[in-house]
Amino acid sequence: MKKLMFFAAMILTMGLVSCSSDDEIMQGPIKVKLAPSKASKVTFYSNGNELDANGNVVGTNTNAKTAPFYVTRAEENGNPDAVEVNFSINERQYKSNDTKLSIHVRSVSDVTVFIPTPAEYYCPVDDMHIVQSHSQNVEAYGSNEHAEMVINGSKVGLDIAFAENGITIKTSGMNENVQNYLQNKYHDGLTFEICNYFNTEKAVANGSTKAISKDELKSMLDNGTTISFTHTPAVFANAYGLLKGNATAGEKEVPVMEDDQEVIYHVRALDCKVVPADFTLFNTVVAEGVSNGHTSYLYSYSRK
Repeated sequence: MKKLMFFAAMILTMGLVSCSSDDEIMQGPIKVKLAPSKASKVTFYSNGNELDANGNVVGTNTNAKTAPFYVTRAEENGNPDAVEVNFSINERQYKSNDTKLSIHVRSVSDVTVFIPTPAEYYCPVDDMHIVQSHSQNVEAYGSNEHAEMVINGSKVGLDIAFAENGITIKTSGMNENVQNYLQNKYHDGLTFEICNYFNTEKAVANGSTKAISKDELKSMLDNGTTISFTHTPAVFANAYGLLKGNATAGEKEVPVMEDDQEVIYHVRALDCKVVPADFTLFNTVVAEGVSNGHTSYLYSYSRK
């Protein structure tokens, strides 16, 4: 909090705004042609059927409800090998435009996320968590551009750097020892959560200011936010929140079958695009559809 107050005072002194922490319809059975992932086993499902890389039915998923196409798991040599990212702008209006980046790593890979934003748009303040389990309250917090946690004797880190052209977020320490421990204990990976704070106004000519809307911020973040990996995972998925109810203007509407009844969902409008920094590592076909549990809409890239 002291750090937050310091930066707020500094930004006010500079004449900027202070920061505070306070189309397409998918219907019926879907058959999606996917480029194969050569070095991994990637399992795709559509309406409860397991598909191969060419979209042919090769089995069934008895636990699945009838739903649009979704990816449920990715493996390499029997081990989980996937990274999922959600990048969202907070719906509520605080004294700043708040964003939350969630990086869920089920892979022996560290990641780097670059958020393209001129320094005039953001506040050099952050809140970070490394999370083994929310339900069991096993997490570490950091707010001084660094957080770390020791997992089974290995140090895992999360770092953020602010520059004139954007924000860079890096993880470290995601080795085989860490992944094996997390899989054995939680049957899951590790989540990195980063909250950043953006100005609601910017300085313009004649000493006046201009409002920065959430739509303007989203347009900027959608255009160039990238992720790179120390090990290319079998699958990278950019997740968008999926909410019940009809879509409004500009939102994707997604009908989902639940207990033999069609339920209308829509993709959250203020979630942002995150794409691979190097597209050549992934197949050109990007699969999209509803996640297991119907909580996310996924754009999934499979490794070449």
